[in-house]
Amino acid sequence: MSTLLRDTQAKLIATLMKNPRLFDFDAIDTKVLTEPFDEMYKVLKMSYEKYRFVDVELLDEIGDGVDGMLVEDLLLKELDTSVSAFRHLAAFIVDEWKKREILRYVDYLKWGKMDVVEFMAAMRTINDTQTPDVQRLTPTKIDAFLKKADTSIKFEDFKKLNKCKINQHDFVVLAGGTGQGKTALAINLAMDLMKNYPVLYINIELSEDTVIKRMMASYTDTTMDDIDNRFTMPQYKWDQMRRIMPFVSEHEMYLVTGSQTIESIRALVSHMKQDKHFIVVVDHIGRISTNKERYQAMTEISIAIRNLALDYNCTVLGLCQLNREFRNVEMPSNNLLRDSGEIEQSARKVMFIWQKSKGDNLGLYMWFTKNDSAMTGQIRIKYDREKQKIEEIDDAELRTS
Repeated sequence: MSTLLRDTQAKLIATLMKNPRLFDFDAIDTKVLTEPFDEMYKVLKMSYEKYRFVDVELLDEIGDGVDGMLVEDLLLKELDTSVSAFRHLAAFIVDEWKKREILRYVDYLKWGKMDVVEFMAAMRTINDTQTPDVQRLTPTKIDAFLKKADTSIKFEDFKKLNKCKINQHDFVVLAGGTGQGKTALAINLAMDLMKNYPVLYINIELSEDTVIKRMMASYTDTTMDDIDNRFTMPQYKWDQMRRIMPFVSEHEMYLVTGSQTIESIRALVSHMKQDKHFIVVVDHIGRISTNKERYQAMTEISIAIRNLALDYNCTVLGLCQLNREFRNVEMPSNNLLRDSGEIEQSARKVMFIWQKSKGDNLGLYMWFTKNDSAMTGQIRIKYDREKQKIEEIDDAELRTS
């Protein structure tokens, strides 16, 4: 460890002891600190959280060597204990930790202890480790908020959905039972949203050809059978199918199929241009690969997807299966989500595709059971399975509950 790094860590500990209220602004992970400063930090923070002050006598327990003496010496001197000075110290310590970690993983890659995918995941984890970023709330910030344009997601065809106020950076769960039309609805929503936003559509269940066929059927008003038999169809139907080409040329749709981990999904999202808000569709989150036990896995995946929406300039629509109980109930509820606990907590909105009576396409609804920015309610829709087309019913008003 360099003398500069040691002195900086000692100064950070002394600063916290002089102004323990800095713990209220702190987001430092102790992994970035070296011994014994990591233990010093833990003891001081535990003391502050319990008693709202720290005792300098704690140094007797956490540092009686050269490093402890260094902290004691600094306590006798004048220190800048402002938030900005604290952040400057923390930033240097985090940067030094990043350098050490990068060199360590480069060696692992060089000597075959990890593969390229694992190396890139480690680099993303390192890059995501940040220093505290606390900014005071000021009248200027409030004024900027008041002047900010509406940031809710805009639909062109699904106009009643606009009343449900899906906001930028939301994580929205779209839930439904097997065969009820989750993927069809997701595709219809994605095709509508790409008129205003780039869309990254990640399908972990279907082949690329199947997804493209469903998109073509939905957009061009062509049946799935006609697309399958396209080489024997008349010219006018070919012309009808080809209407999708200028649409996809003028708008941005990025289609990814195949198995995914949460790390690979994060990599895909990070490679999207961040200068314009974009939509991410994950079909579906239960298919994301993991080596964890299922409930723990879904907990971590749900939190990670929510973090994607917060960390990047995107809104995430994640498809979710239902448990078997859905066949025995009349109305949707969040406890029907498969492995529902953390999914429900992480999502800002939960929307079901729900059929009130079997075989009745006019009894089909987009049904919100959770909405943090507007009322919950139902939007009646119709579903043409042959053309994979889902539309709002014009004479059906949004029912609130």
